[in-house]
Amino acid sequence: MKNLIVALSLLISSLSFSQEAQEIYQRAKISYSIPEDLIRLQSLGIPVDHGIKKKGHFIISEFSVSELDLVRENGYQVEVIIPDAKAHFFAENAKGGGIRQRNADCNDPVTVYET
Repeated sequence: MKNLIVALSLLISSLSFSQEAQEIYQRAKISYSIPEDLIRLQSLGIPVDHGIKKKGHFIISEFSVSELDLVRENGYQVEVIIPDAKAHFFAENAKGGGIRQRNADCNDPVTVYET
């Protein structure tokens, strides 16, 4: 009986941990006016070490919804560019345009290379 209770409690606890909702990530543009604002964003825990940046103006990157809420709470202007980055990336990959054939048989009649 004791083993059954332990097994059930482990099962219930593992199921509750596996059901945590994954956070949604969005591509967003955070506007700011002075370079020190970027340091302030970093001190809030916002990742600013990657992405597209225009010094003294904005940073564009993927941020979680909770990170963007924190940024808004601290007075920054946020423009969401892609509402669900994960879904966007899956859709782009599903298009299948990533692999191109480039002269697979090396018989290019246009280009003649002298040897």
